[in-house]
Amino acid sequence: MGDTSAFKLVDQLVSTLHRLVELHNGTVVKHTGDGVMAIFQQPDDAARVSMAIHEKLRDSHIDVEHPLLPRIGFQHGTVIQSQSDVFGDTVNCAARPCEMALA
Repeated sequence: MGDTSAFKLVDQLVSTLHRLVELHNGTVVKHTGDGVMAIFQQPDDAARVSMAIHEKLRDSHIDVEHPLLPRIGFQHGTVIQSQSDVFGDTVNCAARPCEMALA
């Protein structure tokens, strides 16, 4: 695909994720390269944005030759907020399914 095309595709994806998170009452905490980490006040909003991401990627055909397969994990619980980041077991548990999807 090449660096320029890949960067453009990832940038488009991250922008889409950012909009969907905000649309579903979430806050993007940080970008993770080709994704985002977000927090939600209500667990149902995290589930809804997960479905919205899958639907958007399925329907948008951002790049038919290089389909984007989302890796999504979420966990309900408390987090430790430090400046503009979050930490703790809840964050680690949410990250595990994303890591496993890479294998």
